[in-house]
Amino acid sequence: MEITIATLEDVTGIAKVHVETWQKYYRGQVPDFYLDSLSVEKRVHKLEEMLASGESETISLVAKENGRVIGFCDVGPSRDKDATAKTGELYAIYVLPGEMGRGVGSQLMKRVLNILMDRGFTEATLWVFKSNGKTRRFYKQRGWSEDGATKITPKDGFSYDEVRYNIRLGFPPISSAIWMRQECVRNLC
Repeated sequence: MEITIATLEDVTGIAKVHVETWQKYYRGQVPDFYLDSLSVEKRVHKLEEMLASGESETISLVAKENGRVIGFCDVGPSRDKDATAKTGELYAIYVLPGEMGRGVGSQLMKRVLNILMDRGFTEATLWVFKSNGKTRRFYKQRGWSEDGATKITPKDGFSYDEVRYNIRLGFPPISSAIWMRQECVRNLC
């Protein structure tokens, strides 16, 4: 598996990962009418506009295996009103359903946190569906913790509750240090 900065050639793969993960893992959390309306073609158009503009501060990474996109993540400066200039944000991280459990998400997470640190960020936040217990456990196991912020996000005729997680960069908490040591052993660092 290789992880690289996303290019225009990756947008179809990114769109496929995005649509497939939402349609599989958000059923029961998001109305079916919305999930059924998602399409790779619509998502490709949005991604092409974003990447081609060059105006976004978003950094998009892709995980590929044999040239096929199997996961992606987006990071950049925090969009929260209470954030400092030193706060980054993990906007999205998704892995194809058939590729979950292989460490793809963990590798993407490690890489983007390093990118944020390299860019001078000292902490990062992310927003996650309150109802998404599996993903919340994934973040917690990697050193993220709830910081008490919540919001209701309106979206195309419905809304969902989100909770915010936070992590200090450069100073991993004990649970994160243990996770990194386990990853190192697994990958024979």
